[in-house]
Parts: sequence; structure tokens; C-alpha cells
Amino acid sequence: MKKLLFPWISVILSYSFIALIFTYPLILHLNNSLAGIGGGDGFVYLWNIFEFWNEIGKGQNPFFSGSIFYPIGANLAFHTYAPLISVLGFLFLNQLVIFLNLMVISSLIFASTTAFLLAKYLTKNNLLSWVSGLIYGFSPVMVAFLSSQHYYFAFAAGLLPLGFLMSVKFFQTIKIKYVIFMILFFWACFLIDYYTAVIYLVVIIVTLASQFFSLLIYSKKDLSLFFTNKQLTNYLLTFFLFLTVPTTVIFLLTFNLADFKNWFGSQTSYPSICSTNLAGFLIPSKLNPQLSGVADFLYGRFGISEQVDTPSYYLGFIFLSLAIVAIFKFWKLTYIRISTILGIIILLLSLGPIIKVGTREFLSGSQTLFYWFSKMPFLGLIDCPIRFSIGLQLAMVVLVTLLFSKMMFRNGNFKKVIPIL
Repeated sequence: MKKLLFPWISVILSYSFIALIFTYPLILHLNNSLAGIGGGDGFVYLWNIFEFWNEIGKGQNPFFSGSIFYPIGANLAFHTYAPLISVLGFLFLNQLVIFLNLMVISSLIFASTTAFLLAKYLTKNNLLSWVSGLIYGFSPVMVAFLSSQHYYFAFAAGLLPLGFLMSVKFFQTIKIKYVIFMILFFWACFLIDYYTAVIYLVVIIVTLASQFFSLLIYSKKDLSLFFTNKQLTNYLLTFFLFLTVPTTVIFLLTFNLADFKNWFGSQTSYPSICSTNLAGFLIPSKLNPQLSGVADFLYGRFGISEQVDTPSYYLGFIFLSLAIVAIFKFWKLTYIRISTILGIIILLLSLGPIIKVGTREFLSGSQTLFYWFSKMPFLGLIDCPIRFSIGLQLAMVVLVTLLFSKMMFRNGNFKKVIPIL
């Protein structure tokens, strides 16, 4: 038992130590400061938790507030309300600043740990998996989320590797429990952050579809061995129950007829502003004190305006190069193909309704994937495509992890790979 627990405890403790160092001096100001750029969403999150319990205390529906837009009130269904976080914050109602700061630190630990679990399942190597978790959990995108005070999004980002992992396990075993986990993690995402819930759905759909078509194209196995009538019936029944029942409850609690006018996509031009730029993936973050001068120069050179929502989505030249090497060298590996397809789709969605490099536009409007995505009910309500960049980060981490895994166990290259890590 101790042998089983020790690796997991050491992994979590190591990530915890790094998170405390990484966010320093936050640990010294847990009760009097909020992490990130002042005047952001942090103050809104404080109000969210207070108002959630305030409405419950009055015996009212917590998804509707009479405290704003008086005397009409406001439906909070698609406000960044995060009821799951509000429930967890109950014990900290008198110390909400401490609660949010603990959530900031926990989000880094949680994202790193779940990425570790995914990498461990794919590679069976503890060291490589630990590094993979570090890359995902402490990536520039995660730092950007926290610096812009998108704490909910950063915390929910830890559920994306779990969705990827459950879809892989389900397809390998066709066990109903993994479908249940997939759907439970989706609702956890939905009850924390709508944007992450949408990205989670994309990850699940793409990974499952990629595995299925990969099986059709590349495998000579009999498909009936994977999908018997009983297994498929159980899968569909579970999917129906865990998806439709919570949906019905949420609709009854949160919706009224007026909400349906915006049900089919965003009605604003904000997605064209809050989106990535292809050049931006290779420009270091301005938040990096050592590279801020270079970042300022490159942002000006390419005519890219810095996004307040997500200040950086930098991938890195070496990281991107390694991912490309993985694609070309090990394309025949199923999970390389899955991650490549996922990365391309997420990249196209993150670019929003205008695909451009610097100031030069290549595609726009109906020529882009995001345009058609935004026409879909529920999914199309996402108005900030730049946040899809965390999904691209996940795909890249899987690609680089698998590349190093193959390098480490091929021709005794283990000692050569360690310095690179």
C-alpha cells in the first residue's frame, strides 16, 4: 500500500512546492491580496460566492439575482458564476480572499497532477510524466489565465487531461464506468466554467472520433469485438441518462424564454477581437521579465495587440519543433494521430472568425471553422476563442511526451534524453 501511495504523494507534494515558489509572494498575502492584474475578474468571483449563498439564505433560486439590475433582476445562467466553486467556498464565506488564493495555487497543482496521470497512462514512465505535468500545469497559457484573474478557467483546465484519459480508457476497454467519468467531468467543467466545458466537449468528441476512425483505417481487428450489442446499448443508455437528466434540471433552474434569443451563438463581434494570432504562438509572454523587451518588439513588429483576456498563449520554438518531429517521425502511433488532429482543430477554433499572421488576414467569416462552430446551439455561445489555446497546449504536451517516451526506450537513449528534459 505504501509503495502505491508514495509516488502519488511525492508527485502532489513536488507540484505543491513548485506552485508555492511559482506564485510567491502570494503565500504571504493570502488574506489581503488577489493574484493577477488588479481590477480583473477577481472581485466578480468574490461577489459570485457571496451572492450564491445570499440567495440560498433567502430561500431564492441562486441562479437569479435581484441584487443587480433592480427591480428587474438578472438571470445568472451564463454569467461566470461557477456554482461548484461557490459550494466549495461555503466554509470560507468570511475569508473569501483566502479561498480564491488557495484556489489559484490549487489550480496549478491540479492541472499538473491530471496531466501527469494522462502521461503516466500513455508512457508508463514516472519521470517523463512528471515533466509533462509541469509543462502543462505551469505553461504560459495557465500563467496568463491567472494573471488576468480567470481563476475558474485555470482550475477547470485540470479536467481536460482527465477527459482525454477517460476517452482513451473507454475506447480500449469499452467499459461503461469510463463513460460515466467522462460525463461527470463534463458537468464538473460546466459548473465551474462554461468555456472549459465547451473545450472539454471538443476534446472528448475529437479523441473518441479519432480513435474510432483510426481503428477503421489502420486496424485489422474485427470491430464487433469492440462494440457488441449489449455494450453499445449500455453506452448509449448511460450517455443519455447522465447528459439529459442534469441538462433538464439546469434548464428548469436557470432558463426563461428570453434566454433563447442568444442560444444560437454570440451576437457580438467580440470573438474577432478575443482570438489568437498565428504569430502570437511564437512570441514570448510580456509577463516574463527576462523576455518582456523581446515580446514588446515582436508584438509591435507583427502589429499584434496584447489580449487582456489571455495575455499570452506562447508555445515556444523548441516545444513546437519537438511536437512537429513527433508528428512526422511517429505518425503511425494512434495517440500521435489523435493529438495531432485535436491540436489542429483546437488551433483553428482559437483563431476565431479571422485567421491571420500579424496584420495579414488569410481567411475570415464563413471560411473559418469557428464561424460554423459559433452557429451551433450551446457550443456557439463561446465568445472568446483565444481560450481554446489551453486545448492546444494539452495536445502539444501529449505529442512531446510520446516523442520523448519513444526516444528514451529506443536504442538505450535514456541517458541522452535526461539532460534535454
